Amino acid sequence: MIDLDKYRKLAGTYQVNSSQDNAINNFVYQSNKIWDNTLSTYDLLAPSKRGDDIKLTNSDGVLLDSRGVFNYNKEFTKAKMAEGQERCFLQKDSASIGDYIEKIRTNEIYLIEYINKDKFNFIDSFVRKINAYTNYIDANGIIQSIPCIYRVSSKFSTNTEENKHIEILDGDASVRLQSNTHTREIKIGDKFIFSKTESYSVKNIYTELEEGIITLKMKQYEINKDLDKEIDYQGKKIWIANYVNRPKFTINFNTQDSEFQIGEDITLDYTLLDNEGNISDKPVIFSSSDDNIVSITNNIATAVSLGSVIIKVEMENNSDIYDEITLEVVNTPIENISYEINPDISVLLRQQSQNFDIVKKNNGVVESETFTISVDSSSTVIEDYDFNVINSNSFNIVNNGTIGSLVIKIIPDSKPSDIFTKSFELKNSFW
Repeated sequence: MIDLDKYRKLAGTYQVNSSQDNAINNFVYQSNKIWDNTLSTYDLLAPSKRGDDIKLTNSDGVLLDSRGVFNYNKEFTKAKMAEGQERCFLQKDSASIGDYIEKIRTNEIYLIEYINKDKFNFIDSFVRKINAYTNYIDANGIIQSIPCIYRVSSKFSTNTEENKHIEILDGDASVRLQSNTHTREIKIGDKFIFSKTESYSVKNIYTELEEGIITLKMKQYEINKDLDKEIDYQGKKIWIANYVNRPKFTINFNTQDSEFQIGEDITLDYTLLDNEGNISDKPVIFSSSDDNIVSITNNIATAVSLGSVIIKVEMENNSDIYDEITLEVVNTPIENISYEINPDISVLLRQQSQNFDIVKKNNGVVESETFTISVDSSSTVIEDYDFNVINSNSFNIVNNGTIGSLVIKIIPDSKPSDIFTKSFELKNSFW
């Protein structure tokens, strides 16, 4: 068995023992004395006592499991670090300025403020521990609680090597946080409350100090207890400035619960309203509880197979605002077409005038239809009767005293193959 404690990779240049190159995966032998004073990539790859399991969160909200070594040989680089900064070594190419580091062992969160430009086999970063959260409600009505570094009445410097800093006057404060989709929406004049006695509005916004970090210069303001509220959020109490006037939305389906058949489409319609009852054009998402029964494309629901599903519409950026309907896909019924002529009589007496109506039914249910109506050639050749088409569903026959027969040919316009006839007997009397 190879003792990995004896084989480690130095941060700088090193010699490789070619005879053991493959077996030890390029780890380099070090004496215990050197090991005691040298940071090794081993600390960042394996469960070394000096390394910590961490989670990195970048500006896109992507989480990365990694390892880091905090404050190793801090005295050596103390002169390069600004007051309050700590040093953290990370796996190479794993992090950038502005990323959050969560130390799993202690649940502490850090913000990467600076990365040493020296060429190491790992990232040499300067970080600062998170000491507060900026809490607010965004334009979509969602509570945002962003980790930040909060400082009051002091000069704030990121790193003395490049002499980047801002001046914080008495009564003012600074907040530093990751530059991401949410924080880039913060505007001058926005208000944040850090405690019942610490409330500030944004005076200036700095994005040029370091790429990946936003720095807010803030001035004090008085809490307005009519508008600002303390609420419960994820098991803790937080203050939200202007909470009473927060964006609020309601959404309702205009499409109702319904049944439809395999292959049919239903257009999904909804209404999204804001605080004032005005229609909002904020984007929404449609979803089906089972795409194998009903699939969704944009706002069109398509019946795929038999069954019942829940269709949901929700705000794209606030899943708490939603509505649901039930759609059921049922068997396509077999067509059972029949035609009726009313009244159902077949004898016309002398001088009798009679109107007839034609009706189409499908499984006993009346359906709209039009017909082409004419006298069939198989009728008795007679002259003493009158035939008139009233409209596409009605006709009239008058027996002027003729004895014989009359056949009416009827063709459904939607399905000419369903042609049918109706025969009438013309008589002078019932006898």
